[in-house]
Amino acid sequence: MTDTVVGQTKGIRWQGIVDGRLLLFLNNCLAALDEGRCRVLQHFGSADLPPSVINHLEVTFEEVILNIIRHGFHPNSDQLIFVQAGALPGALEIMFEDEGTPFNPLSVPPPSRFQSLASAKIGGLGVHLVSSFSMNAHYRRMAPGESFRWIGSRRFSPNNRLTLSIATDE
Repeated sequence: MTDTVVGQTKGIRWQGIVDGRLLLFLNNCLAALDEGRCRVLQHFGSADLPPSVINHLEVTFEEVILNIIRHGFHPNSDQLIFVQAGALPGALEIMFEDEGTPFNPLSVPPPSRFQSLASAKIGGLGVHLVSSFSMNAHYRRMAPGESFRWIGSRRFSPNNRLTLSIATDE
């Protein structure tokens, strides 16, 4: 069954619900971070999730999207992010595909422990947090032209696919 909602905002180019799964195409802008996060939370709002699961979902979404926009995309480009979010038994699954530079976030080594607050490095913890909040994580580099979708007259051909599962049981 398909129930599609179409509409564009500054951050969301297209959104829909297909077979109970939220589908979002996000633009290459920081508005995509907040608008997409709000839409994902709204989608799972009726699931009566514990606060810790909502926090893990929000942090995961924000870290992944922000890293794609800041580090994977060219500034002011028309590159897109595709997000698919749905519920599984005992978990929330969220998949991110993007047209950015190929990068496997799961290959990043864990951050070094700092000895003091003065020696602590700012940043670099997001990928580790996402991994620690996920019960399953899978990255796949897409071959050129392997997978594509049409958004109106625009062809979306991702380079990266990151699929994460967040447990809904505390």
